[in-house]
Order: sequence, then C-alpha cells, then structure tokens
Amino acid sequence: MLEPIFYLLRRKQEWPTATAVVEYTAQGFRDRNGPRTTNVYFTYSAAGSAQNGKLNVDTNSSLYWVQKGSQFDIRFNPDKPERFYCAEAVTMYLLFKLCIYAIAVPCFLAYVLIKLLLR
Repeated sequence: MLEPIFYLLRRKQEWPTATAVVEYTAQGFRDRNGPRTTNVYFTYSAAGSAQNGKLNVDTNSSLYWVQKGSQFDIRFNPDKPERFYCAEAVTMYLLFKLCIYAIAVPCFLAYVLIKLLLR
C-alpha cells in the first residue's frame, strides 16, 4: 500500500524504462524469521551509457529465481541515470519492514529525548 504512494510522490512512473540484463546472482542474508534473499547484479543502458545495479530480493519476488542473462524491466532517473527503480523487487515483506522502521525509530528517538530532558 505504501509503495505505490512513494512511487507516485517521486514520480517514478514518469521515468524512462530500460531493460536490465542479469550478470550474476549471489546468496544474500536471511532475517531471523524472514524469507531468504539473493543479490541480483545487473547492467542496463541509460542515457547512452552503461550502468550497473544491484537488487536485494527475497523469495516473494519473481526476481529471486533469475539466472545470468535473464532480462527484466526497470525505470531510471533521467537526471541521475545511476538511480533506478524496479517494481518487481518490492514485496509485502519489504513494505512491512519499512513500516515497522518508520514507526519504531521515531518512537525510540522520542523516548530517548524525553528521558534526557526529564533528568
């Protein structure tokens, strides 16, 4: 739910598309109770130059199973071609983690600040 909002706010839907080609994959890490992940390293052509990218995807993404030479679509920032967005890499687990961090970090900082001020 939040992902489409961020997508629209950053106007990523207007970024040009490019075809990414997988160079190789490497086993990622596993959260304590989360899904397994893999790192997908790829290249794409943007604004007339070759760019490299890396995505960390979990088993809930279709990109988890890609092999060398596989292709998928990305969007890149025309002002900064090294910045890209891949909708296939976003999963519910990732969005859940982002929401938890967005709530937990400010609450923790507020708690610490209140404790310091009440000394």
